[in-house]
Amino acid sequence: MNYDKINIFENAVSEQNIQTLLEHTQHLLSEDNTIYFAKPAENGRIRKTPMGKGNGIYYSLLVHEALASMGLKHSDSILSRTQLLHYSVGSFNGKHADNCTIDPKTGKVTVIKPWTHSAVIYLNDDYEGGELVYPDLNFTYKPIKGSAIIHPAGASHIHYVNPVTKGDRYCVVLRLKLPKEDVVVNNAT
Repeated sequence: MNYDKINIFENAVSEQNIQTLLEHTQHLLSEDNTIYFAKPAENGRIRKTPMGKGNGIYYSLLVHEALASMGLKHSDSILSRTQLLHYSVGSFNGKHADNCTIDPKTGKVTVIKPWTHSAVIYLNDDYEGGELVYPDLNFTYKPIKGSAIIHPAGASHIHYVNPVTKGDRYCVVLRLKLPKEDVVVNNAT
């Protein structure tokens, strides 16, 4: 894995672990249920369900598997926050960086979150739209079910998600603290 670049991992999680997670969490997208997750909240047009550390074997299996495929160990010192995101038709995520704000007038970057990297695990690909776009890097990624992408969380990797035009897009977002010495070179593409 390259610490300073976008890394894509195909087959980061198994079909079985994806299905198990979706089967056991689908009801959380429409109900106020806190068995494994904190209360879902609307944030703009994206439904975000926070996943508490150590809560739910289904989430843990998927996260452990994805982190292992990325050459990372699963620990509280690495994993800072996790969320299940549901994008319905018309949902999108505007242009942003994951751990900082950027003043539009001065360009000043202010780090506001403790994580160094973000990873996204894609739980499905049977939808249209919803591409992940890094405009300053001239790179667009159409997610593939079971894949994961990891990138630096700062201003060097500003990105957005195009609106979903058909179907529902599901993913798990991980916020990571990665000291350079903990990063292992593996099968990044």
